[in-house]
Amino acid sequence: MINFFFNITHDLIVLIFIGSAFHKITNWKRFLLVIKSYELKWFNREKAIFNTAFITCISEIYIFVGLSFTDWNIPYYVAVFLLTCYTYAISINLINKRRIECGCGGFLNNSRISPMMFLRNLLLLALVITLLFTKRAVILTGIFSLNQLFSLFIATLLMLCSKNLFLIKTNFKVNKEYL
Repeated sequence: MINFFFNITHDLIVLIFIGSAFHKITNWKRFLLVIKSYELKWFNREKAIFNTAFITCISEIYIFVGLSFTDWNIPYYVAVFLLTCYTYAISINLINKRRIECGCGGFLNNSRISPMMFLRNLLLLALVITLLFTKRAVILTGIFSLNQLFSLFIATLLMLCSKNLFLIKTNFKVNKEYL
């Protein structure tokens, strides 16, 4: 049973990072503008913005590949580092009362930063850390096992449902404003 929940959580994290990387790469110029809009001290040069965007995308792809095809711990540590950086950047802008676009992309959508987004990132961070420490207790049965394919299917369904619920909530807000 622990193996099943581990696999679902693992696959959710994998889907989040590959979806996010894909969105950032396909909307590269917009992603650069989002990074610039965070207005953090070390982002005052175009080269720093580009390098940050590049390293972020490469790291997210590395997390996807590392968690999908290896049993290494390093992708978990990279995920913890990225999520900590994202959470820090969001918190700084929330403290400064700036409601800028988050730049998340993928299944997490691109919306304005909010306290809920901060909490979501803390939850994702907790999940990744839990996966890192639970991983040692779980015996993985292989990359294409029936259990892992089923957990990937469940994780995909959860992602699609959460995105649809977000879109319904967003559309409701928009329609409510026009009433």
